[in-house]
Amino acid sequence: MRSFYQNWNRADKNVNEKNKQEKLSLMLIRNAELLREKKYLPERRRAIRLRRSRLTEVGQSLDYRIKTATSREEWIEAFSLAHDRYVELGYMDPDPSTMRLKIQNILPSTRVFTARYEGRAVATATLIIDSPLGLPSDAIYKKELDMLRNKGRLVSEGSSLVTAKEFKCSNIFMLLFKVVYAYAQYLQTDDICIAVNPKHARFYEDILLFEPIGELRYFPSVKDAPAILERMDLRTAHARFADIYNMEDFDCDLYTFFFTANNGDESEWGKSYPTGGLRMSLEDIRYFFVEKTDLFVGIDDDKLAYIQKCYPDYDFTRLLPPGYFSTR
Repeated sequence: MRSFYQNWNRADKNVNEKNKQEKLSLMLIRNAELLREKKYLPERRRAIRLRRSRLTEVGQSLDYRIKTATSREEWIEAFSLAHDRYVELGYMDPDPSTMRLKIQNILPSTRVFTARYEGRAVATATLIIDSPLGLPSDAIYKKELDMLRNKGRLVSEGSSLVTAKEFKCSNIFMLLFKVVYAYAQYLQTDDICIAVNPKHARFYEDILLFEPIGELRYFPSVKDAPAILERMDLRTAHARFADIYNMEDFDCDLYTFFFTANNGDESEWGKSYPTGGLRMSLEDIRYFFVEKTDLFVGIDDDKLAYIQKCYPDYDFTRLLPPGYFSTR
């Protein structure tokens, strides 16, 4: 009997030990799974968000036409859409011109893109290339932008990225940003910077792989709305998108969308985006910057000289009010 109980206890001990080992093994496996899930959580979050948002779904884009504004009528449409959305969002009071534009819009290198639906502009985005006129975000992030400039980098800024209220749930923004990105690459800029509201920062960082380079500040030109300066390094963007979006989960990945899908013939880019820039007529400059706005008021001599350099064949004494040059 004694031997029986000894054998029973020994067998029970062996069973318990085996159970402990199995439990330990299961725990280690589970821990490994948790670590893997934690490691790939951002990627999985991106995959889920992309699927739910249908950001790159081709079917949605068939009814939209992305176009560069090249006429006064098209610029008015874009600037008016930006104005109306900024007013609706509380970022500005209504302006008598019913348009929102910046002095950098006068530059031939600046591009205003619109997404058109059934003949009207329903979204717009502007890309501004750095110049002696500076960038809009210099108003509160000059130190951060100067750090990039001092490294010899050509910086650009995305501006006035707005979508008509009834189209805000579509993928129109991604179609516009694809063109903005392609144009920035075509001009061989090194960075795209965008000052975004903090509530949109996660989208730019998680999905578009921007990185914050400026702390939270408040933008006077949009009624002191909060902003964070985000930056996309175009020198490394290709590799980063390939690295992040190479998982099987990404059945609508942005690497394919930005780098391999429908990029078109690069020889055609020179026709659409001539390196000499897209120049406004003298009459358009007068209309937008003298008659409708006062953007020339207070501009310093160096900036004015640069604008004149961009239009060497224009007589700016005919453009600006009488006595403008003599009073400077």
